[in-house]
Amino acid sequence: RETFEAILPCCDTVFVGLDELVAIHAVSSREAGHNYLAEQGVNESVIRSGGEPCSIQSYGQDFESPAEAVAKVIDTTAAGDSFSAAYFLARNSGCDVPDAARIAHRMAAYVIAHKGAIAPLEAMPVFDDILV
Repeated sequence: RETFEAILPCCDTVFVGLDELVAIHAVSSREAGHNYLAEQGVNESVIRSGGEPCSIQSYGQDFESPAEAVAKVIDTTAAGDSFSAAYFLARNSGCDVPDAARIAHRMAAYVIAHKGAIAPLEAMPVFDDILV
């Protein structure tokens, strides 16, 4: 907890699971989590909760983005990391929050439909419909 609190003021964007916020900081809801992170100086917080919608607060604006449905979940290893990487890349490529969240959910859905932490590159999702 002390380490987390020490680095938060240095972070512009934070990705965290709701379960982690509850366990580490005893917050009671996503809203309380966003408020706590904003008080620490975080400008954009993304709170994930498995297959539930993610909750995002970006510079005081609130967003919610539903997870993408997956026909058969094979392995959830790296789902959160893949989500975060895709979201961060999309935001840094100029996407707005809703589009970045859709890209992140699509990437996480792809990853959990495959075994292991590294999903096959040959079928990686294409985001042309979002990145126009």
